[in-house]
Amino acid sequence: RVPRTGSVVDLGCGYGNVSLMLGFISKHRQVTGVDYDEDKIAMASNSPTKPPNVNFIHSDVLDYNFSPTDTFLLSDVLHYMPEESQVSLLEKCIANLKPGGTVLIRDANADLSNRHKGTRFTEFFSTTFGFNKACYGGMHFISGKTIERVAKDYNLQLEVIDNTKLTSNIFYHLRKI
Repeated sequence: RVPRTGSVVDLGCGYGNVSLMLGFISKHRQVTGVDYDEDKIAMASNSPTKPPNVNFIHSDVLDYNFSPTDTFLLSDVLHYMPEESQVSLLEKCIANLKPGGTVLIRDANADLSNRHKGTRFTEFFSTTFGFNKACYGGMHFISGKTIERVAKDYNLQLEVIDNTKLTSNIFYHLRKI
C-alpha cells in the first residue's frame, strides 16, 4: 500500500522501525519519521544501519511543518490526542497530499465496544510502564465513523481493513482520487 517511490511521512514513528523498513525496501522512497519523544527519535536517528533516504525529526505531529507528500502514515498516534486535534491532523495530511496520494491509518475504533476493551488493556500497559507517553490528558480513541466522515468530506476513497479479533485496531486506507 506504500508506493516504492515518492515521499513518505511516518507521523508518530516512535523508534522508527517502520520508517527504516520502508527505506530499506526501496531506495526510491524519501522517508521522514516524526515523533515527539526525543529519546525515541535519537535512537532512530543513530541507527547504525539507517539508509540515506530516511530522516527523523523530533516534533509534535500537531506542530510538524507539513509539505506536499505522497504517503502519510499514522500508526497508533491519533488516540493520544483529543478528537478536534485528531481531525485537524487528518485535515493537515489531506491538505498536503499529492494527487493520487494516500493516508494510511492504523488505530483503535472506539465504535467496536467489546473488542475495544482489548485495545484499552494493551494501551494501559504501554503508557503505564513508560513505553509510550500520553501528553494530552490520557487517551482519546477515535471513532471509525469520524474517519469515514473526514474521508467523505474531502472526497477521498476509503478502504477499511479489519483483521483483528481481540482488539479494535483497524487499518484505514484513504486515497486522494
